[in-house]
Amino acid sequence: MTTLLELRDKVQRTLTETFSDVRVDSDGDFAIPYESTSVFVRCSEQGEGDSKRTLVQIWAEVLSEVNPTPELFEFVATHADDWVFGHIFTIRDGESGLNRVLMRHTLLGDYLDAEELRSAVVGIVISADKLDDEMKDSFGGKRFREG
Repeated sequence: MTTLLELRDKVQRTLTETFSDVRVDSDGDFAIPYESTSVFVRCSEQGEGDSKRTLVQIWAEVLSEVNPTPELFEFVATHADDWVFGHIFTIRDGESGLNRVLMRHTLLGDYLDAEELRSAVVGIVISADKLDDEMKDSFGGKRFREG
């Protein structure tokens, strides 16, 4: 089994060999800005004892500050798995009552292949960057990196 430290080293090495701008955010996640979004990569452990596994979670925020309308929820429900990598979902954003739309994909870290990681990160960030424009036109809200 891969330790969390070994996984984090492998992920960091793969990301920095592949992308020109890899940052570490305040949570210790790797962040890669791209157009109007950023993709985040987190290494973690799940389970205990013999069932302990390492995971690589990859996500991008599609939109924030979106009004929670029936149309938004219908769109998310009917398009959640339209992509090769990842799925979209929405969460309530604290006290504001507004929602965030995110795209996420999880890989098993114990057997992680560098090309698999690269493909998943690129798939998520390109899909989220395209989807944020489409969804903003229909539902409002803010892109992760307005500019």
